[in-house]
Amino acid sequence: MYVRGAEENAKLMPEIYPGWKMIVFCEDTTPTQQLRRLGCEIRRMGKSRKHTGMMWRFLPAWEDGVERVIFRDADSRINVREAAAVQAWIESGKKAHCMHDHPHHLCLPLFGGMWGVKGKLKRFNEFKEHCRMKMRRVDDMKYLQKCVLPQIRDSLLRHADLPCPAHWVQPEPFPPHPPYSGFVGQQYSAGGISVSV
Repeated sequence: MYVRGAEENAKLMPEIYPGWKMIVFCEDTTPTQQLRRLGCEIRRMGKSRKHTGMMWRFLPAWEDGVERVIFRDADSRINVREAAAVQAWIESGKKAHCMHDHPHHLCLPLFGGMWGVKGKLKRFNEFKEHCRMKMRRVDDMKYLQKCVLPQIRDSLLRHADLPCPAHWVQPEPFPPHPPYSGFVGQQYSAGGISVSV
């Protein structure tokens, strides 16, 4: 599901995010020939232990020379709705960006596959320490709430057309964009069918 999803997103990159580079973090055994042909940079990370692979995608947030990075899940599809929001974020000058586009997104202020940051984050040692822990499925998002959100809260643009909890940074509505029937972060099965929530 994830390799297929990454390939589908790589095909969409020239249209949705022209000029951006797609980096795929994966285990050593992941088939990547098609991703390379589609222009992706592949970073092989060894073997993921107990969901630590969920954290790999965040590494560019501490890399020198990375002007801006966005994080997406391979089992969702990049789309015109999120691209319009990312462009609004770039124009805003804010350090960070996040999106909430479905009622199920209101359980956490920051989701692993729907945010981005400009420039480097701090506290890389905390990130490395977190990666050494035994991880469960949502621990990547717990890390974001505990260690990343405090760094970006004061310069965060949140896009949502839903009412968000009062203690969150309050959202702006999604900007105008070409018609799109799905939502940001919508999951797709290995067969490319959208997953109902």
